Amino acid sequence: MIFVDYPGHFFAIALLAVLTALIALAFRTDKLKKLKRWARLLMLLQYVAVLILLLIMWNPSSQRTVENMSTNSVLVFFDTSRSMSIAETGTRNRLRKALELFDKKFRSADNEGPNFRIYGFDNHSYYCYQTDALRKWGEHSNMHSIFDVIDKYQAKGPPGGSEQAAPAGNVAGAIIFTDGQANNKNINAYPARFDEDLPIIIVGVGSATPKPDVAIQRMQVPSRAAIDTAYSVQVPVTVKCLYNDTVTVELSKDDHIIDTQQLSTSNVYEQNLRAQFAVGANTLGRHILTAKATITGEEVNPANNIRSTMIEVVEQTQMKVLFYSQVLNPDIGKVRQALARDKKVKMSLGLDVVTAPVLAKSAMAMYGHVRLPENAAGFYEYDVIVLGPCSADTFSDQQIEGLYSFVAKRGGGLILLPGWGEYDPLQWANPKARALAPAVADTQHAYDTASDQLQTQLTLEGVDSRFLTSQDLRENDDPILPYYPNFRKKPAAATLASTDKLPIVTAHRLGRGRVCMLNVSGLSAIYREDLEGGLLQKLISGLTAYVGKVTSVESAIELFAQRQNGNTSKATFNARVYDRSFNPVAGATVLLTIGDDVFHMDQAGPGHYVLSMDNVRDRSLIARVQAEIDGRFLGQKSVAIDLPGVRGEMDNVELDHRFLKTLAEKLKARYYDAGNIDENPTRIFKAQRRLQSDTQLTSTWPRWSVLIFLCAVLIANWAIRRGIGLV
Repeated sequence: MIFVDYPGHFFAIALLAVLTALIALAFRTDKLKKLKRWARLLMLLQYVAVLILLLIMWNPSSQRTVENMSTNSVLVFFDTSRSMSIAETGTRNRLRKALELFDKKFRSADNEGPNFRIYGFDNHSYYCYQTDALRKWGEHSNMHSIFDVIDKYQAKGPPGGSEQAAPAGNVAGAIIFTDGQANNKNINAYPARFDEDLPIIIVGVGSATPKPDVAIQRMQVPSRAAIDTAYSVQVPVTVKCLYNDTVTVELSKDDHIIDTQQLSTSNVYEQNLRAQFAVGANTLGRHILTAKATITGEEVNPANNIRSTMIEVVEQTQMKVLFYSQVLNPDIGKVRQALARDKKVKMSLGLDVVTAPVLAKSAMAMYGHVRLPENAAGFYEYDVIVLGPCSADTFSDQQIEGLYSFVAKRGGGLILLPGWGEYDPLQWANPKARALAPAVADTQHAYDTASDQLQTQLTLEGVDSRFLTSQDLRENDDPILPYYPNFRKKPAAATLASTDKLPIVTAHRLGRGRVCMLNVSGLSAIYREDLEGGLLQKLISGLTAYVGKVTSVESAIELFAQRQNGNTSKATFNARVYDRSFNPVAGATVLLTIGDDVFHMDQAGPGHYVLSMDNVRDRSLIARVQAEIDGRFLGQKSVAIDLPGVRGEMDNVELDHRFLKTLAEKLKARYYDAGNIDENPTRIFKAQRRLQSDTQLTSTWPRWSVLIFLCAVLIANWAIRRGIGLV
């Protein structure tokens, strides 16, 4: 027995002593002195009654063990992300299918089973008092949040929130309903196991039979196009589970359908098709291009059938092109005519073929010829330089250094025409000049180039560069013969076009710029005056556009953009700013304009400026960056940026059996397909109820025996008093 309110020995003894003294004093009367025996008995009864009351005040209590039966709880998680809205059969979506399966196979399987605590999860897990309160539809499925909740239950009980209003009981297991489209499918990122006594069931919700699905992952469109030209739009289409049928691809420009193509599918489960459109750039400004793919029957996921991108149509800005040659022949004359026909080119001609200084000076003044620049600053004034047959030995060191810097630092374009002897670019003695050429003379291999049966074709790199089309080559009646019989591209160079035996157009990147070299004999033969220059006109025009992508006003600035972590809505813009000597500029004011919004870019290093932006979900952006320092304008650059798309929940909506089964193996859980649950799954939750023992303190005095004893003492006291005449 324990006295809960016991004051301590000192106070108890003092209180009893005072009580004894008071009672003894109360019984020191003359009448009681004559009744010695009865007086002692009355005193004892009075003392006992007061003592009982005193003990009751001290709250005598005893310990006892109370055993309670507490119903276990099973945590049930429902995936409420967007992919669960897919209706594969009839009008029931996956979430509705999961709820019906839960009611039929789990909740009603055993009336004496555990309690079910309902959770939903998308970007995070959340508690629901009932299934009707599940939220719809989240952007992603974060399965890590499920295991965070289970961990907290195991460690501390309910993890907080409104669910604490109801007792949790012991967690006997967990059930997860999902289609497996998690935002993180790296199995190694999930915990190896939970408590081995905690069973987990994973139910894959979705059709076991794949349904037809057509997806447009991206659109391939140039960033910018010049007014009154045509550009190519390529739409790759991924088709799944659509056999021997057709897919219709519609292309819209600013919400108006401009073209339609039909693609045929074969008897293969997954196919990659491609629709290609030619679109005219007939209106200045920014235009939104939208591609939509449809099929005749039902499709499981129409959300990935549409993709949009943006293109900017600009005025045709003339490139400043220097055409310089030290040899004059019919080929050089026809190349000059081809450049003169090109409306996007403002040509400066330099011919050093007159050796007499007086005659050379008067000829240049008469015909508007220019000399080869003397240094890098002179070369920087041009966008593209076309070098005919030249002897690099006649160039000064400053000229060679300036030409190399023009390509590598300024980002200019260089086109080399073939020559012979000392005018051969492949035989230049200066190492820096020879490094400009994208090819070498292979002395060990030589081919007969005299045959007129050689077939010219574009390589994959040539098709991507769009400097020519296969149709242009087919329309050419005259054969294209290689100039060099021992022409071989450098390892880092690319062949854009070739005959059956030799490359005829090669190119490579050199620093920021490009160098292209022709291996074509008889350029004048492919010039057709009656066809507005013919193939030579298209070849020269295409190559100048290919290598001359960095204009002089844009040469001092580079702009890049990328998504952070590859798959988020946060994008980082990086700008590189240079001065006229192409040294990094620190302390410049750099402004980035996107749409109608202007942002200031922060300096991250010498010449390096950075801006990070949230919620950049658009795949295509028109961005312009401007830079100045101390009131001096450095340059500007406008680009159409095609960012990788943010991976969405609806990009792939098939039930991912493989991921869920692998995850179940790692967690030592059980995996079921939603349509293959024939047994009673709740039987794996071993302890449906648990025995709980609680130790409690119970007060002893509120009992009948104590009351009867106290009443007996008081009655006896009263009876004796009455018997002896005191009452």
